[in-house]
Amino acid sequence: MTILLESDRFDAPQSHLDELSIRVTIVFLFVGSLTLLWSFYVDEILRSLVEHLQPCQGACMNVYDPAQWSAVRWSAALLLGFVSSLPLVLHHLFRFSKPGLLDSEYRFFKRWTLLATFGGLLATYAIVVGLLPELYRFGFEQHMGVGLEAQYNTVHVVMLALYLVWITWIFVTTVLLLVLGGTLGLITSATADWFRLRIYGLGTLLIITTVPGHASSLALPLLAMYVTMGELVGKNWYTTTSTVFGEAKAKFDREGRRRRFAVMDCSCLGANEHFGACSPEGCTTLRFQGLCASYQERETALDHALKHGITDLVVTGCNRQPLPASFIQNLETLGIGLHGLDLMRLRSHRVESGNLQLDTALGMASIYADVLGGSTDRWFTDVLEKYGVLPTELVQIDGTLRGWGTFNGDILTFLHSTQNEA
Repeated sequence: MTILLESDRFDAPQSHLDELSIRVTIVFLFVGSLTLLWSFYVDEILRSLVEHLQPCQGACMNVYDPAQWSAVRWSAALLLGFVSSLPLVLHHLFRFSKPGLLDSEYRFFKRWTLLATFGGLLATYAIVVGLLPELYRFGFEQHMGVGLEAQYNTVHVVMLALYLVWITWIFVTTVLLLVLGGTLGLITSATADWFRLRIYGLGTLLIITTVPGHASSLALPLLAMYVTMGELVGKNWYTTTSTVFGEAKAKFDREGRRRRFAVMDCSCLGANEHFGACSPEGCTTLRFQGLCASYQERETALDHALKHGITDLVVTGCNRQPLPASFIQNLETLGIGLHGLDLMRLRSHRVESGNLQLDTALGMASIYADVLGGSTDRWFTDVLEKYGVLPTELVQIDGTLRGWGTFNGDILTFLHSTQNEA
């Protein structure tokens, strides 16, 4: 699913692949060079790490498989090379991703990436320096307490330390993702299931597939902790509803699909007299000055639809035809329906303004009848009961479903007499 924002330039897919290959090649060569450089010093670093983690005095740390130790050396050198390359990696990551993201998405992505990087490094330092030595020392005391002579596999000790560091990075990035997403309004009750599926799904996959064989018993407790932590951190935002002029409540169509409506109340550059009078219940409402004239407003509408799980957008002033084809195509790509109330057309059929709120309610009833299905009379009856209007006070301007409106007595009598003569 790919959309082209109107602020973007159109580039062939091959140009994006070329740019990606260039940036990946630069990062790969830089990380490879630093990995080779660190390989000359990794023995000293691992020796210091093992001495720091060693819970006992004397020769209780052994290497039972030299081939595995060689793999640990190169893994540690690669990790050090990647961490040393983080500034360059982040630079290319931001430069490549910015053209394809909305402004709010890019701000969220940049903040999350930077905070996750620094938070992960701080958490790694705290685990390696503070937590793991105490944990290994506690285990050694338990072994000595039952009369065992403890002999440790150095490869397992280092690999377990690296795995716990990796798990910490997953936990830290998940917490920051939830906090920033909720703070910036990306996580709401409408998008909670979307975030849960992707966050928990990816995190669970990483935890299970990377667990060392000798530490497989940690998998289930870590998964339980991971999901519980996510629910506790995100519980306030998972139940948050949209606050943009109302709440988009779920409605169900004739096939049982859940639909959420957002109204784009457009001033039409001052031509729409219904502007500001449209705030239907059960929908979010956004106010715009001229959707057909401003790509920033159209991107705001797209951003709102993506954040709040909107399935149907309704523009008030026109019948949607003046909107650019690129905007309509993006909505079709996202599976979002676009509808028009065409309220400006009522002004050309009456002298007085009429009841603007009733006009809007009748238009939305027509939309609901068209999209959700069911009896048309039922949708209109609810509106008539709410506004205390008799059916004889309504006139259908033309044969279209949305051409209903109220008129003054003289025009109403003239229209009825004209219809009777016809």
